[in-house]
Amino acid sequence: MTRYWTRFARTGNPNGPGSPHRRPTTGDTAQSLAPGNNRVRPRDFARDHSYEFWQAVYR
Repeated sequence: MTRYWTRFARTGNPNGPGSPHRRPTTGDTAQSLAPGNNRVRPRDFARDHSYEFWQAVYR
């Protein structure tokens, strides 16, 4: 994991030998790096964090 994050900080691309492959995301998605098999995937950040709810609370 340290190599993954270091490579990402250095180059902007964490992909490398022996690391889970990061797929680019678009729109309101963020990359999830949850532990376990097949856990590197795009996630809908706004939905996962109830963005609409919190936006309404702070209006």
